[in-house]
Amino acid sequence: MYECSVSDADFLIQLEQRSFGKDDIDHLWHLRVAWVYLKAHPWPIALQKVVDLLRTERNFGLGDIPYHHTLTIASLRIINVRISKADYDDFCDFLNDNQDLVDNMRGAIKRYYSEKAITSEAAQTSYVAPDLRPIE
Repeated sequence: MYECSVSDADFLIQLEQRSFGKDDIDHLWHLRVAWVYLKAHPWPIALQKVVDLLRTERNFGLGDIPYHHTLTIASLRIINVRISKADYDDFCDFLNDNQDLVDNMRGAIKRYYSEKAITSEAAQTSYVAPDLRPIE
């Protein structure tokens, strides 16, 4: 079970003020970024905010993993679908019910994408639609 010492509202404020550092950024941080933006905004706005933030994170040397556009959008779509199918009280409630996203997000994405599609050069810089099945 995960403990959330910072409320979703406070986490969103930290994101908007860019008051985070390299030590704050890990997989759970990325999941929470998606969660708070998807909960606070309609899909197109949440998507743009996450993309902008992750690209900025790379520009300031805060992240160690290169930005991958298709992985970002696919991850957000999976999270958004799961949010829409359940009534979660907060981020920790979401995490506890979606352990596969914590343990193996890449595995969750591979339910929708072949290795060839997700590792293509096009997928890194632009969105490539799932080639195995739709995310729904």
